[in-house]
Amino acid sequence: MVHFSDGSPMSDQQPYSEPEDDGPLKVYPSDLITFVREKNELASTLVVRNMDVTKQVVFKLKTTSPEKFKVKPSMGRLDPGADEGIKVTLLQGFQLGGLSKDKFLVMSCVVDGEESLNLDLAEFWKNPGGRKVYQNRLRCVQNEEIKCANVTTGSQFETWARVVDLLVDLKNTQKELTESVSRNQKIQLFGLTVIVVFVAVMFAVLNTTIDELYNKESYCPYTSKP
Repeated sequence: MVHFSDGSPMSDQQPYSEPEDDGPLKVYPSDLITFVREKNELASTLVVRNMDVTKQVVFKLKTTSPEKFKVKPSMGRLDPGADEGIKVTLLQGFQLGGLSKDKFLVMSCVVDGEESLNLDLAEFWKNPGGRKVYQNRLRCVQNEEIKCANVTTGSQFETWARVVDLLVDLKNTQKELTESVSRNQKIQLFGLTVIVVFVAVMFAVLNTTIDELYNKESYCPYTSKP
C-alpha cells in the first residue's frame, strides 16, 4: 500500500458513485502539473478554487505514482468562493524520465455547512455515500517538455508558477490584513466603550455633586436681619 505525505492510503478500493466532470471546484492550471526547479527540488504549485458561492466543497488528490510525490495538502475543504494552494514535490531519488506518464486526479464533492463542521475527511473519502464525485485530471510534465507541446513554453509556465505563488501569498496577506483590521476594530470598540462609560460616570458624579450643592443651599437655615 502507498501513502501520501499525510499518511492517507491512496490505493484502496473505494465505493464511489459514477464520476462527474467539471463541478464547482476549479483547478489552476487546469490540465497540466509542470515541475520547475526550486532550489534543490522539483516542485509545482496548484490552486483549487470553490466556484460555488453558497456551499462548501471537499477535495482529495490521487496520483498514479504516489511513491514519487509529496503533496501538501492532499485533501481539504473550501468555504464558498475560497481557494487554496497545493504544492506537489517530486521526491529525492526519482528521475524525471517518463514523468509525463504520471497523472493526478483531483476529486471533489459538495457538502452542506452543518455536515462539514465535524467531517473527518479521511473517513469521508473512504465512502462518500453515493454523493456526486467530480473529477479533474492533470498530466505531469517537465518544463523542458512543454517547449515541444502546443500549450505554453517553459518560460511562460515559470511566469504562471510565479503568478500562482503570488496569488497564494496575496491570499495569506489578505487574511492577515483582515485579522489585523478585525483586531483594530475590536480595540477601537473597546476604547469607545471605555470612553462612554467614563463620560457616563463623570456625568453621574457631576450631577450628584450639583444636587448636593443645591440641596445644601435649599435647606440652609434662614437668618433674620437684626
